[in-house]
Amino acid sequence: MRIKCREARNTAGNPRVRSAGKGDQTMTRKRFVGLMGVAAAAVMGGSAIMAAASSKQDDKAAGQHKQHDPAAMAVCVETCLKCLKECESCFAHCSQHVGIGHKSHEPSMRHCIDCAEFCAMCARICGRGGPLAGHAGHACKEACEACAKACETGDERMKRCAAVCQECAKACAAIASH
Repeated sequence: MRIKCREARNTAGNPRVRSAGKGDQTMTRKRFVGLMGVAAAAVMGGSAIMAAASSKQDDKAAGQHKQHDPAAMAVCVETCLKCLKECESCFAHCSQHVGIGHKSHEPSMRHCIDCAEFCAMCARICGRGGPLAGHAGHACKEACEACAKACETGDERMKRCAAVCQECAKACAAIASH
């Protein structure tokens, strides 16, 4: 907003600032400049207060997301990728068996494909050191435990998947606990 002002002199010869269109409302230049200074200080002070509040919120948010051990993150990524590959392979194995009528493989098949998705997500988040790595690790651990339980009573191929899922669950638990 732009204020148009014009200078006028009072009877004593002191300069006055007159707001255009305001009629006879006048104020001295000193007072006008002073008020503008107060307004600027209020804006700057408000900005400083907002910046301080934002900084405190950032500090609080940073405290909520703990730094994870880089070595544990690397192990988690490696085991998640191994588990992802194993679960997708076991999914293919189980889907072939379901296709020929072995309905007992269906729960494992469904768990394997979901577990593979959780492992992929966890590997991506941990690989980039994301602030939600702990949450991803916890979710992946739960998925791997469920998949291992579904596969542990199956044939040898499914038992191999269960063993890899248990290994992955342990690696993800290390991330989830941080």
